[in-house]
Amino acid sequence: MKRSKVIIYGLGRYFESAIDDIESRLEVVGYSDSSLQKEGIAKERKRLFIPPKNIKKYDFDYIIITSPDYFSEIKQYIINDLNICDEKVVSYDDLFIKEIYDGCGKLNKDKYFYVIKSSYCSAGLFAQYINVLLHVDKALKEGYLPIVDFKNLPNYYLDVDKLGIENSWEYYFENIIDIPLEEVYNSPNIKFSSDLYFLPKNIEDKKKREYYKKICREY
Repeated sequence: MKRSKVIIYGLGRYFESAIDDIESRLEVVGYSDSSLQKEGIAKERKRLFIPPKNIKKYDFDYIIITSPDYFSEIKQYIINDLNICDEKVVSYDDLFIKEIYDGCGKLNKDKYFYVIKSSYCSAGLFAQYINVLLHVDKALKEGYLPIVDFKNLPNYYLDVDKLGIENSWEYYFENIIDIPLEEVYNSPNIKFSSDLYFLPKNIEDKKKREYYKKICREY
């Protein structure tokens, strides 16, 4: 199977936790970062450093943004300032999902799971709580079983050395269903939430508040 060609954008702390996995699965064309001083990181790993303005000169399938904290801002910069098409700019976990978890496994063939990821922003805990709540509502309306994964995918609340080991959502709340994440990922019917913050609409409305309170109590 042909491996996708990728440029890694962002050589900060999340780069360190993601790069070995990316390089084991994909063909890395080079590294890029808005801080040209980070060229030394590329040299240490014997990789090509590509200044952002030169990215279009190279043949690649995707640009992977490693930072969850500034994903939206970086993506807009790459699309608008560097003139790269939207479909080619992805997050690390987006591509990880496409490569690994798209319809694999034989368990729970009669169940449909909606995996809720942390939104790619450094929002406070209860902003993320509202985000998860709205995704739970969306999943239930579409007939999916919602489950929160702040374990396998980078997020603001999980130290990089705990990635894949602990679910930071469960530092504060129980998960929504009793089925373990490992079992979910060995099931064929999986849908993932968006990286972007799910903006609430009319959440101050009294009827809306009562509606969401009911979901909170039940799940």
